[in-house]
Amino acid sequence: MIKLPRAVGRYKFVDRNHTTYPKGFKDKVIHEIEEMSNIRIQEEEIEFMRKKCYYLPPFYFDFLRGYNFDPSEVTVGQDDEGHLSITIEGPLYRTVFWEVPILAIISELYHRELQSNPDMDELKQHNMEKVNFFTKNQITISEFGTRRRYSKEVQDLIIRQFSEAHSPYFSGTSNVYFAYKYGLTPIGTMSHQVISSIGALYGYEQANYLAMEYWQDVFKGDLGIFLCDTFTTDAFLHNFSKQHAKLFDGVRLDSGDEIENTKKVIQRYSNLRIDPRSKTIVYSNALDNLSHILEINNFAKGKVISAMGIGTYLTCDVKDTSSHQKIAPSNMVIKLFQVKITESTEWKDCIKISDDEGKNTGSTLEMIRCKKALGI
Repeated sequence: MIKLPRAVGRYKFVDRNHTTYPKGFKDKVIHEIEEMSNIRIQEEEIEFMRKKCYYLPPFYFDFLRGYNFDPSEVTVGQDDEGHLSITIEGPLYRTVFWEVPILAIISELYHRELQSNPDMDELKQHNMEKVNFFTKNQITISEFGTRRRYSKEVQDLIIRQFSEAHSPYFSGTSNVYFAYKYGLTPIGTMSHQVISSIGALYGYEQANYLAMEYWQDVFKGDLGIFLCDTFTTDAFLHNFSKQHAKLFDGVRLDSGDEIENTKKVIQRYSNLRIDPRSKTIVYSNALDNLSHILEINNFAKGKVISAMGIGTYLTCDVKDTSSHQKIAPSNMVIKLFQVKITESTEWKDCIKISDDEGKNTGSTLEMIRCKKALGI
């Protein structure tokens, strides 16, 4: 949030499954959050990031040296029915770090509370089948599964297997610690909150444009995959200029029908006289079975450069040893709901209007305003 150094945000936990957690679950979550205040980055980790995350401004590493999680920024509640409520409030440049670890904490604690017993032998075999499948079919993938992993142990095993297989089609992991541990490339893209916050502060008509301008101003051509569905993919493509289409390496499709949206992206590049085959599409919308992944890859082959960002299907595709039933993964997110440009200004509502209605977040009134502004 270099471009918005004084901005303040409010985030909320959204459980799409409306899970009822065991009594006292919130106290265990609070304990884990409080323990995070003891975490400090190590110099060898800084050096790893200097080499692998070369696009980060040098002062950022000094910031990381002095950063520590502040549990006072997080409020956790649990109602009589067992539903969790979590809010996070504070400067965007600090609170942005809470989302992934809190979701990982909830997911792992919940599976522990259920006293499920993952069949690790079956998991190893099943995961190697995936490794071989992606390699055989020349499907480039990266691991995006920290937020809703079964456990750290399971995620570690998955990433280790991919790493030791030396598949040229495994591009890395979004978990920087595991990238450090196994000498991999930390890989990922931006989050929706970047565009969502800009839309709330400066208006929806210019949100994607300003986000691309800010992104290029900071990263100077690196990290060139733009997340295009914050206010629907159609709205993004309508204003996707030739300048930005050339500056960015490609887009990430995180909702909607992958085949149909791929056609739209290809058509937009073609209309701009840009060869779509030179551009990348990263697919990351709940990729949870091999046949669907293969279908997308086969359609994209020869048309664009395709890559898959796969999360829960890798890190929580687990069966219980006793029941032999698949353990259901969580379906939860933490989203930015309000933002203000400085601590002394008024709050603005943040929204997301996805290509999948179930992924929409924010106030209904603000969504209506956004749709009217963008002609959705």
